[in-house]
Amino acid sequence: MIILAFDFETTGLDKENDHVIEIGAALYSTERKRVLESWTSLIQTEREIPQVVTEKTGIDDAMIRAFGLDEEGQFDYFLGGMASAEAIATHNGRRFDIPILKNWAKRIGRTVPDLLSIDTMTDLPGDKGEQLITMCAKHGYLIHDAHSAGADVAGVIYLLSCHNMDEVLARARSPLLVVRCCPQYGKNEQNKVARELGFRWSGKYKMWWQAMKSIDINTFFQNKFPFEVMIENSITVEELED
Repeated sequence: MIILAFDFETTGLDKENDHVIEIGAALYSTERKRVLESWTSLIQTEREIPQVVTEKTGIDDAMIRAFGLDEEGQFDYFLGGMASAEAIATHNGRRFDIPILKNWAKRIGRTVPDLLSIDTMTDLPGDKGEQLITMCAKHGYLIHDAHSAGADVAGVIYLLSCHNMDEVLARARSPLLVVRCCPQYGKNEQNKVARELGFRWSGKYKMWWQAMKSIDINTFFQNKFPFEVMIENSITVEELED
């Protein structure tokens, strides 16, 4: 299988309105276990890059003016990479990079192909989803230039190479469900247990919840809980994370 792994650095965290300023991408062959092609590009934008972004990524307005490439041309080159791939891979891309990609496409009048999406945050069997640099370190790989798109893509590919791809693909194809729990009001010890089990509190929807792959549901529900736990079908993960 050929997988297109990618990562974006952007002008901010607004998935609808912020722009990509750096793209890192690589076509990876799972059969050969090697990268077939990779590229990293700075992308032109008329938006001013905030200081907090420069401090995080090392990218500033002067770099973009001097070395940034045309965004439509780079998007089309990226689409060429997608055309060669059977799946895409990101780290936490479901929550950030993929929405950024779709909104970028919409802004410049392009269409993104619908490929299987692998997310190393949720689809690596036996691995807890954490920061990319942390997950790579636990597998003996150090990312020395975190928040550089190219370095992050290399980390994604390394993580994929550490796992059985059939198992990774099974998890990628498994739907993401909302699981909620109902600790008794005022029972602080139950709230603590909920947090330890990975539940998060949504102030907007007044509920403890977590996103869980369908493939993990049966094993999770074999646990004993001091409160009611259920699959929530009336609200989506995207709505809870918005």
